[in-house]
Amino acid sequence: MSRYARHWSVLIAVLLIASFLFAFPTSYLQAATAKIAGADALTVAQLKAAYTEAAAGGEKVRILVVPGHEPMYGGAQYAGYYERELVIPLSEKLATELRSDPNIEVILARDASGWNPTLERYFKRNLSSIKRFVETHQKEFRKLLRRGRVDENEAQAGHNRAPADVAYRLYGITKWANENDVDLMIHVHLNDAGGRANDAPGAYTGLAIYVPYEEFGNAEASKAIADKVFDHLTDIAAKSTLPIEDQGVVEDQELIALGSNNTSIAPSLLVEYGYIYEPKFIDENVRNIVFSDYAYQTAKGVREFFGASAGGAHSTRVLPYTWTADIASSTASSIPAYALQHALKEEGYYPPRPSSLINCPIDGRMGSCVTDALKAYQTAKGITPSGRLDAATRNALNAKYSAGSFIPEPTTIASVAAPAARCAPFTTTLKLNSTDAATKGQVSRLQKILAQDTTIYPEGRVTGFFGPATDKAVKAFQVKQGIAKPGSAGYGLVGPATGKALIAVCT
Repeated sequence: MSRYARHWSVLIAVLLIASFLFAFPTSYLQAATAKIAGADALTVAQLKAAYTEAAAGGEKVRILVVPGHEPMYGGAQYAGYYERELVIPLSEKLATELRSDPNIEVILARDASGWNPTLERYFKRNLSSIKRFVETHQKEFRKLLRRGRVDENEAQAGHNRAPADVAYRLYGITKWANENDVDLMIHVHLNDAGGRANDAPGAYTGLAIYVPYEEFGNAEASKAIADKVFDHLTDIAAKSTLPIEDQGVVEDQELIALGSNNTSIAPSLLVEYGYIYEPKFIDENVRNIVFSDYAYQTAKGVREFFGASAGGAHSTRVLPYTWTADIASSTASSIPAYALQHALKEEGYYPPRPSSLINCPIDGRMGSCVTDALKAYQTAKGITPSGRLDAATRNALNAKYSAGSFIPEPTTIASVAAPAARCAPFTTTLKLNSTDAATKGQVSRLQKILAQDTTIYPEGRVTGFFGPATDKAVKAFQVKQGIAKPGSAGYGLVGPATGKALIAVCT
């Protein structure tokens, strides 16, 4: 007898009596929502009691982690990357984080080699019963809708329809979970935006968690867990910018994974960790640590729901960290830059105001977001606000975040560049996306000269990266000096003519 069977034996008896008194068929009660008679669905109190029992030496809480989509089919695609493959390491890291709690048992639905053998056998041997399970619940749920006993979800998000065999396997996972005392299901996904070319990013970013519609039996517990997980995930990432998903935790009536047609006893979450084309998910320099942090935060939310200590002094697995050198401004990501973003966030300076994690994500990329945050941090610490990870700044950060014993680096007082060096001729044509690393510091020299005139470069940022703001300033300078105009050759390029004019105004 399962841990919940004894608890419900009396209630089942009452329901059976009620079925005779009120002439409700048993199937009606099985398909009814929580507002009517979803008696089998696990409650918040039951789940927390199960964890308490596990801590006292009883059966462990069972969590089924389901990497999204089929082993070789389905899911988002971008520039040769496949969601169904990327979610495997993320799911495995989540399983590892959850298993660190001795009171939790984790079952992984599939890995890189295919379905969990237990589930694969279940799909093959129980296809007929899975179909009957689906048909019964669909029939009874439609009846409830027709009779007005449940409502249509008016804020329903749109989803791609799964092929019949895929849908049956999804329902089969739910049916197997019902029969095997699974206490929680977490479906792991990466999102996609419709209407984009395969190799082009979409318009939306950010994460969202889908939970069952409020009238489903497993809705209340699912929402309670999702709220905790969402709070932890949004400590390191932005919520989705897609309408409806921008609610953060989104109720859904159609997703099979959540218990569509009121099929699931256990609470279920479908976590869209972000959009597949977001650089941090496909950039091999940081993807592994990003997945580690998403798994870490998800597990913290689950543990907090159960009343256990979330654990961890930091919001990331990359800290503590020791920085040993400056980080060049470039479009490439790196672990040192990723660790720096997290440290600056913990210090309260990242993302810099008025930006948010939407336009300044934690992705390991150096740019104006990090530069601005560094300047604010440096100013607060009494360090020359260079916007660079110089020795003085490394000393301040390492004193707090270093992984081991830390010996401060020797520092020197920063000196202002001599006019002759600052106003030296440009030897390379500079253009959009040029960097200091590729031009031996000439982008920073360009920005310093442009910053002398706030009417053309009001931002005044010296980042070492020729981005949109610098491009706009160069074009404004060319028009002001009569060198080029929109549509003319060289507009936006710092070639010989523009370089000569820049040196002429350099002071």
